[in-house]
Amino acid sequence: MVHALVSEYLTSIQTSLSARLSKAGWPQQKIADLLGTNQTAISRLLKLHAEGDLDQQAEAIARSWAPELLSMAGEGGFIGIELSLTVATSVGAHLEANASVQISVEDIGNPSALLDQLDKARNRLDLRRVKAHIPTIGINIAAAIENPTSRNDIAAFPGRLAMIDGSLMARAEPNWGVSRHLANLLLALSRVGNPFRSVANISPPLLQGAKQRVADQARRASNLVRSRLQEAGFRCTLAPGGRPAENAFDSDVLIDGGSFGWEPSLYVLGGDPLHLVKRIHSVVDSLTAQI
Repeated sequence: MVHALVSEYLTSIQTSLSARLSKAGWPQQKIADLLGTNQTAISRLLKLHAEGDLDQQAEAIARSWAPELLSMAGEGGFIGIELSLTVATSVGAHLEANASVQISVEDIGNPSALLDQLDKARNRLDLRRVKAHIPTIGINIAAAIENPTSRNDIAAFPGRLAMIDGSLMARAEPNWGVSRHLANLLLALSRVGNPFRSVANISPPLLQGAKQRVADQARRASNLVRSRLQEAGFRCTLAPGGRPAENAFDSDVLIDGGSFGWEPSLYVLGGDPLHLVKRIHSVVDSLTAQI
């Protein structure tokens, strides 16, 4: 009961905050990135707000937070936001809650911050949601400095991350120049003008096993994933062999359908590694909800 009320209250805050940022000129995709969701969900929240019946406390919270978000938007980097509630229940279904927010601008061009952000991102992945989407070869997270020119400008986990005794473990601390595949992908994205500088590889159940299928079945699996993600508001581009095409300049997700001996993957893109974790959760939730 309490969980449902808390979830409803957080949705009310997100609805009011989305409306205020939209009114200030923020595009829906930017609001979605901030809240760790997708453009379709923001469109739905804005429609709810326009229909009225607003929670006045949520409106007041959004009114107090919006100016800080708007002022920080001009500082560069990707804005990160985390909502939390301190909840106390009384008689019946009455809910008293104090909402708080942690707002920060992540300077993803700061090399000293990237290694720390990568390790935090590993710990923030919700394994209950992403476990089924971890590739057989393991998952990795990579992040580049601004305008990278070589693999030495890109940090990642050596040897990928692996599930061990129910936890996502790293063989070693994140470091520079240790990734080849994801680093080459980020360098290619930088050359075509894609603004995202973090990436992780996942393999949804819909794609798993595609390398054992005949070509047309693997193609249908890739198209199904692409269709579902696009319906959820994500911009998708095909990337055979993990090589993004020229039209990947505005992509959120790259889809590699795999081939014989090559595991199919989704490459989820984000701003900094912590922003990327939100995008991974949103992508996974969008696919899982439709299975």
